[in-house]
Amino acid sequence: MKIVLTLTSAIMRNILKDIFAEQNEEVVFMTSSSQEALKFCLQNSVDVLILGENTFSFSDTQFFSQLKDASSLTEILFTGRWKNEEILSLEKLNFTKIIDYPSMEKIQDKFYQTELFNKFKKLFPALTRHNQNASHQEYTEKIEHIVIGSSTGGPKALKMILDNLPADFPVSISIVQHLEQGHEEGLVKYLDQESPLKIRTAVNEDKPKAGEVILALQGNHLVVKNKVFYYEDTQQVNFQKPAVDRLFETAANSFKKNLVGILLTGMGQDGANGCLKIIQNGGFTLVQDEKTSTVFGMPKKAIELNGASVILPLEKIADYLISIVKNRNQYGK
Repeated sequence: MKIVLTLTSAIMRNILKDIFAEQNEEVVFMTSSSQEALKFCLQNSVDVLILGENTFSFSDTQFFSQLKDASSLTEILFTGRWKNEEILSLEKLNFTKIIDYPSMEKIQDKFYQTELFNKFKKLFPALTRHNQNASHQEYTEKIEHIVIGSSTGGPKALKMILDNLPADFPVSISIVQHLEQGHEEGLVKYLDQESPLKIRTAVNEDKPKAGEVILALQGNHLVVKNKVFYYEDTQQVNFQKPAVDRLFETAANSFKKNLVGILLTGMGQDGANGCLKIIQNGGFTLVQDEKTSTVFGMPKKAIELNGASVILPLEKIADYLISIVKNRNQYGK
């Protein structure tokens, strides 16, 4: 996990840095200035930003607006002795947590340090789980393809992501959405209304181009062999056909480190094993968080299996995708 510490006390910053280091968590930047911290978060990949009292002003609306735009930032932790109205203001940022500011006496007590880190783990269980298998892995390989799986609530979630990707997005995308047979063209039209990308149903022996999105037809599994997409008429997986797991697992075997998987809202566990397979093959996964999921079944199972590289609210997924594609594909540079 990559952490930015923003506290007025240099002593406190160094103590907290040591506490995190003992738990194999990385503090990548320390400062007393919220503006410096924000600048770092906008330019680098950061999981958690810790902001202390007196490091920012509640009247600085531009700061809070920019904070929401820090696409790689997964969580914000505010530490301090806040007034009730200040707590209400902080809670409006839907990916924040609030914790009391430890006193200098307490923070130097080893027992309290353990207690404090345990509290941190409870606040960010997904991120600390992610640390077990992905946080220290450097992802530098070019992204060649993105797979997306979704079920209940999926069409709206897919639309939000695809509407917010740019027309020159340099990566192809394939989707398995659990759907009634015969409704595929209707979903394509719905997704294509405002998205600048080209969206269509997948065909056998498909080779989608950069910026092209293919949707699996119902009734057969969509699978990948040698980076070519095929339909496969085999048994249901997770009571589904097509199954997210079949797409994810075969894509993981084909694209390996050059693959990103996204698992969205849905009932059951389809896609969870596929997410784990992607990570095991060197790829990267984004999983929708509980708060923005219509049904938190599929994403929850992926998290439980340590199949989530990053867990994000729906509204941040498109920006995060753009960010990692820029970093790894030199896109937009």
